[in-house]
Amino acid sequence: DNAVKALKILKERGLYNIKWYVVGYGGDEPMIKALIKENDLEDSFILLGKKTNPYPYMKKCDLYVQPSRYEGKSVTVREAQMLGKAVIVANYATAKSQVMDGIDGVIVPQENGACADAIAKVITDRKQKKRIEDYLHTHNYGNESEIQKFYKLMV
Repeated sequence: DNAVKALKILKERGLYNIKWYVVGYGGDEPMIKALIKENDLEDSFILLGKKTNPYPYMKKCDLYVQPSRYEGKSVTVREAQMLGKAVIVANYATAKSQVMDGIDGVIVPQENGACADAIAKVITDRKQKKRIEDYLHTHNYGNESEIQKFYKLMV
């Protein structure tokens, strides 16, 4: 619901050329569908459903937004970073363990207006977006080194 509300704010501010795609599903899908309809966002907030391979969608996106209230360690945030995508995450409890604010992503307060502000800024400030993406392309976000540490423990 945070994503739908943030998109509504962006549209109200005149940013009409935005499409928000959601891969996957959640327990609140009927409520989300109703919220999309209620806010007249059927053409711009698209629920794609569960996909066996979500990476082609992530690869094509302009940025990745995680407006969650709670996350443990969001695998999808790390995957987006591995693909070199600028990420915007809400300031849930573990956000700072995954995103260095302003360096490899943006952390925003748990407020839909703040999320919309960050999206608008990343979309319009191409230098900021490029700086984040350049940083992501020059750093390793894979877990190969952690797997090697695990293997060494088993010997």
